[in-house]
Amino acid sequence: MKPTFKILSFNSVVLTAAVLLTTGPSYALTKTLPDLVVTNYQDDSLSTIINAVGKEFVRPLPDLATGDNPLFVGKGDFNNDRIQDVVVVNEAGTLKFLLGRGNGVFEPLTNLFNLGYMLSDTIAVTDFNNDGNADILISSQGTSVQVLLGDGKLAGDPATHFTAQAPVPFAGRSNAVAVADFSRDGNMDAIVCDYNNRKVFILFGNGQGGLVPVQSLNAPTNTQDVSVGDFNADGLPDIAAAGGLDNYVSVYLGQPLGFFTQAAEIKVVTRASATLGTNAVAIADMNNDGYDDLVTLGGSAPNSGDVVDVRLWKASVNSFVAGGTVPAQGAWLAGLNIADLNGDGKNDVIFTNQPSSFAVVVHFGDGNGNLGPRKEFSAGRDPNAIAIIDADPVLNDLTTRVRFSNKIGTSGDVTSFKKKDTLTVTLEDIRLSKSTKPLLATLRLRQGLLVKQVNFTAKPDGTFAAIVKMDGFSAGAVSAVVDFVVVQSGTTLIPDFAFHRKADLTIVP
Repeated sequence: MKPTFKILSFNSVVLTAAVLLTTGPSYALTKTLPDLVVTNYQDDSLSTIINAVGKEFVRPLPDLATGDNPLFVGKGDFNNDRIQDVVVVNEAGTLKFLLGRGNGVFEPLTNLFNLGYMLSDTIAVTDFNNDGNADILISSQGTSVQVLLGDGKLAGDPATHFTAQAPVPFAGRSNAVAVADFSRDGNMDAIVCDYNNRKVFILFGNGQGGLVPVQSLNAPTNTQDVSVGDFNADGLPDIAAAGGLDNYVSVYLGQPLGFFTQAAEIKVVTRASATLGTNAVAIADMNNDGYDDLVTLGGSAPNSGDVVDVRLWKASVNSFVAGGTVPAQGAWLAGLNIADLNGDGKNDVIFTNQPSSFAVVVHFGDGNGNLGPRKEFSAGRDPNAIAIIDADPVLNDLTTRVRFSNKIGTSGDVTSFKKKDTLTVTLEDIRLSKSTKPLLATLRLRQGLLVKQVNFTAKPDGTFAAIVKMDGFSAGAVSAVVDFVVVQSGTTLIPDFAFHRKADLTIVP
C-alpha cells in the first residue's frame, strides 16, 4: 500500500495562535499572545522578541539604540494611537521613547528626555490626572520620586510633551515603585521602596498628578523590589516587598480605605546562601485557584545558586505554602515577569540572565504551582529588564482558515493524500486591519532535512492558494508552516514573524 498524508491536527501548543479545530479539516487561526521587549545594559540597546510558533521566541529585527546603560523598560500608549509604545530608563538620567507601529516594529524618537539626575531601575506608567493620557512615575537614585504628566501627543522632542510635577521627597533612597488605586477613589496611588531605611511608603494620588505620602511600613533589608496583587481575593490590592540583602519578603494586605497591615514576613528560597538576598518579586495566580501567589528570584551575585521560588496562597490558612522551586542557573538575574506566554491558560515565569549567557529565560508553569525546565532565548549583552507587550496589535484582528485539498482547483475537503498527489493549501476568509494587508504568504513543508517552500498566490475570490507536490517525503511526520509578510506605511516591507502558523501532517501506510 502506498503511503498517504493525513492531517491529524494543528499543533495545540502554538505560541502565537489560538488554534480552534472547526468542522472538517479547516482550521481557524488568530494571533492573541504577548511579545517581549528587553533592555541590554552593555549594548545600550533594546531587543524586540516576538512570540513565535512551538513555544519559541524569535528576534527578527535589529536591536535599537536606547542611550547609555539602560536599566528598565516600561510600556504605554504615549501618542493615543491605541498601539503600545516603549520608554527606556537610562542610568545617567535620560528617557528614550520608541513609538510602536503595531507590526513588531518600534520607531525611536531622536531626542532623549534628559531629567538631569541619576535614575533608579524602575518606573511606572499610568494615568495620574485622569485625562486619558499616559503619565510616568520616575524614581531617582536620590531621595525623591516625580510624576511626569503626558499630553498624549508624543512625537519629536519628548520634553515638550511631558510636564514635570514637584518631586516627592524621602529621607532615604527611593528605589522600586508600583502603582494601583489603593484607596479606591478612582485616582491612581503609588508605593515606593526606601532602599536605605527598610521602609515602603504608600502615596495617595489626588487625581491631578500630585502624590502625598500617607503611610510607611517596615520592609526587608535594602528593599529591592515591590509588586501589587490580590492574595486573599477580597478585591483590595495587596503588596509584597523583597529585601536585596536577605531572603525575606514582606507581605501587606490592603484595607478598605487604602492603608495596609503587615500580614507576614516570609523567608523564601532564593539561593544556596541565605545572606545574599532576593532580587525580584512578582505576584500572579500560579495554580489557577483564583488567589494570587508569590514568585521570587535571587540574583544579586554571579553563580550563587540562585533559584526561582513559588509560594502559593492558601485561603484556608490565610497564608502561603510552598510551591515549585527551580534552579535559576545564572548570574545577575533580573527582569522578573509573569504571563501566560503559550496560551495554555497557565502562568509562566520569565526573567533575564546577565552576563553569562545573554539570555532571556522562561519556565513554563503547569497550572499547579510548579515550573517546567529552563528554556533560553537570545537577547543582547547583559539583558536586565523585560516588558510584556503586544508588539504587533494590527494583526490581532487578522484571522484566516486553512483548508487542505488533494487536487488543483477542487473545492472539497480531504484528509489524506497519496504520496504522488499534489497538495493544495488554501487560506480562506482572510480578515485584517484596514491599516495593514497581507502582501505575501509562504508555505513551508519540512520532514527532517527535506524542505519544500512555495509562495501562496492571491486569487480573485480573495483567498490565497499554495500548490506543492508531495513526492520525496517518507512515512512519518511532516510539519507545515504558514508565514505572512505584511506591508504598512507605504511600500515598506516588514516580515511579521508573529503571524507564523504551524500544522502537523503525518504520512501513514
